[in-house]
Amino acid sequence: MRLEVDNLGVSLRSDQMLGRARTVHAVKRVSFSIDTGEAVGLVGESGSGKSTIARVIMGVVPASTGEIRFRQEGHGPGQPKTSRAKLAQMIFQDAAASLNPRLKVSSALNQVIALHHPKLSAREREAMGLRLLRRVALDENISDRFPRELSGGQAQRVAIARALIPEPSLLVCDEPVSALDVSVQAGILRLLDDLRRNSGTALLMISHDLAAVRALCDRIIVLKEGEIVEAGPAGSICSSPTHAYTKALVDAVAQL
Repeated sequence: MRLEVDNLGVSLRSDQMLGRARTVHAVKRVSFSIDTGEAVGLVGESGSGKSTIARVIMGVVPASTGEIRFRQEGHGPGQPKTSRAKLAQMIFQDAAASLNPRLKVSSALNQVIALHHPKLSAREREAMGLRLLRRVALDENISDRFPRELSGGQAQRVAIARALIPEPSLLVCDEPVSALDVSVQAGILRLLDDLRRNSGTALLMISHDLAAVRALCDRIIVLKEGEIVEAGPAGSICSSPTHAYTKALVDAVAQL
């Protein structure tokens, strides 16, 4: 699978006082691609357009200009189209909030498994849920807990397990570790790296944290006010930034 973002623009209507409204150009002429098994970081401050791009990729927000394409090997006109769920799944910053508080982990996984694998029996769905928990390095007894009984890291691992159920080609990770302790962050980043290296799942890592992105990604794209100001290999971006804004981000990491 290859994700292609081509000349993407997103304009949003913003309500104002006195009944007036204005158009906000949240994303402007953004183009990039992600290949199978590649990890790409999308970095920028709040309001830079990172999450808007993620929502367009997921089909939640429409593009105003340009387009999003998923290119698949061997995908010809005679083959059925792949569902959006199998193309991309999203991992959110607040994992606990993305889980139904009334459902135990086993039920939350079972619901999604039944949706995407309807031919499986109840016993097979249960077995698949347990395999997924092991895959994200969780004990099987987690399956009997409610979200409120999970730590932040455990909740994020459950959310990742759920995202893996449709076997997506791309995981869109929107600030997946920013709400976690530093030691827990490292474990989640290692898990995401293992998943993409072992399964070929591509990653789009969206963050304001350049250090976290540098630890995971092959390439980094720097956004400012909806536009790409710099892009390149992660090592080059972090060691020899050319744009003043990128230099400021790198300097901020160096001072931590």
